[in-house]
Amino acid sequence: MRIALASGNRTSFHDTSLPQCRVEFKLVFGTDKITIDEVTQAIAEFEKTLVTPNSRFDQWLLGKNDALTPEELAGYKLFKNSGCVACHNGEAVGGNSFQKMGVVEPYKAKSSAEGLSAVTGKDADGFKYKVLTLRNVEMTYPYFHDGAEQAGDLGIAVFLGTFGKGQVGPGADSS
Repeated sequence: MRIALASGNRTSFHDTSLPQCRVEFKLVFGTDKITIDEVTQAIAEFEKTLVTPNSRFDQWLLGKNDALTPEELAGYKLFKNSGCVACHNGEAVGGNSFQKMGVVEPYKAKSSAEGLSAVTGKDADGFKYKVLTLRNVEMTYPYFHDGAEQAGDLGIAVFLGTFGKGQVGPGADSS
């Protein structure tokens, strides 16, 4: 569901990316009207399902060297070496900042999503989006700020090959 903030205090919700949202919201909240309160409550409930204390990744971070497979360790090395940790960092591996898409190269949007500027009205906030957490990323599709990608492996390759180079430069490795 895309949330578009208009001028003043009006908030409008568009279900163009996930048409089932309106049906689900009506089943849960008993009304056709979707307000910011319902959206906030739905997101909070969803986020409760993403808490994974003592995951293998957590165990590895705490020093258990055999908690991750060699393939997972190679993936984490690629993640770090490609510069992803500049934005996706901290306990949740992201989710703690807003960053501009297109830091190194101009960002070419495929959707009408404007970023934080839709909320603040400031041109400087154009294409600035909340960095999403990568915790349980396999369960949180669709991917990217506009829901453009459905497949995780493809999404990572697209990000590193296209978006990543625009974010961290030619060091982004999509191999």
